[in-house]
Amino acid sequence: AEAGGDSRILQQQLSSGVRQVFSTRSAFTAVKENGSLVTWGNAEEGGDSESVQPQLSSGVRQVFSTRTAFAAVKENGSVVTWGNAEDGGDSRTLQQQLSSGVRQVFSTRVAFAAVKENGSVVTWGNAEDGGDSRILQQQLSSGVRQVFSTDIAFAAVKENGSVVTWGNAEDGGDSRTLQQQLSSGVRQVFSTRAAFAAVKENGSVVIWGNAEDGGDSRILQQQLSSGVRQVFSTDIAFAAVKENGSVVTWGNAEDGGDSRTLQQQLSSGVRQVFSTRAAFAAVKVFSTDIAFAAVKENGSVVTWGNAEDGGDSRTLQQQLSSGVRQVFSTRAAFAAVKENGSVVTWGNAGGGGDSQGIQ
Repeated sequence: AEAGGDSRILQQQLSSGVRQVFSTRSAFTAVKENGSLVTWGNAEEGGDSESVQPQLSSGVRQVFSTRTAFAAVKENGSVVTWGNAEDGGDSRTLQQQLSSGVRQVFSTRVAFAAVKENGSVVTWGNAEDGGDSRILQQQLSSGVRQVFSTDIAFAAVKENGSVVTWGNAEDGGDSRTLQQQLSSGVRQVFSTRAAFAAVKENGSVVIWGNAEDGGDSRILQQQLSSGVRQVFSTDIAFAAVKENGSVVTWGNAEDGGDSRTLQQQLSSGVRQVFSTRAAFAAVKVFSTDIAFAAVKENGSVVTWGNAEDGGDSRTLQQQLSSGVRQVFSTRAAFAAVKENGSVVTWGNAGGGGDSQGIQ
């Protein structure tokens, strides 16, 4: 109940008109059609919004969260925060900057970053892990297009294609050694929980952050120097799909970073990747938190990474050899939808990998 499982006291408010629900580690926030908010769960981690209730009675557009705090963006572009102060629940010192013009909010596990209409960035929360960007004030005062995050670091992509990083240095917050490579031409940034991968306009990939979680790809420098179309990630590994349909992986070997045994199958024809938290599946590619799945042009599926969380689909080889249209994933399981409308599931049984009971 303390973690959000008991909302009986709010039964009337939650009986109709709920548009969307958001969560921290142990609290929920429901946004209603009329733009009001209802919160419940652990009071200290976002379940109690009484102190800001008047501001949350109407006009709420969207809600963002860290592990223990919420930030609501209103129709008028202002931001209202509540929950654990250290993790972003207290933004009173930034009241003026957050009173208008906020376009979007991004978060690490313990800090928020708001991008304003004028392209500037405002940060708050845990100082070391992304909440303090004062040292970069000049670089973040204009021209920011989008912000990406690991668990405890931020990376901002600017209109001129450059990247600015801050937060925990080891987990992606320090990219100074790559300053030249990240000064222009960055198209998009992807992340694991502790590393970033930037795809440039020329199809090359620049990587930084925790080496074990995907921050070191030096051994693949040649393969990642051109032709990369898109990057996918589990919690601690990356998979890059190239223009020629091949896949390159790096990061934690057990959780999707090592696909050498599938080198032949992943050398061509990969259309997309899915992932669980520890495995990949290629359609030929998709990912869970630790597994990947690739869907190939011929409709077959190739998987790798943590076996329990979807990385091993050998028992379903026949069913997944053709006709797969799309793959969906939970944190620990995959579900493939075939051209004939049937569904094939694999991975952690408790996480959705076992659908035998509803065949």
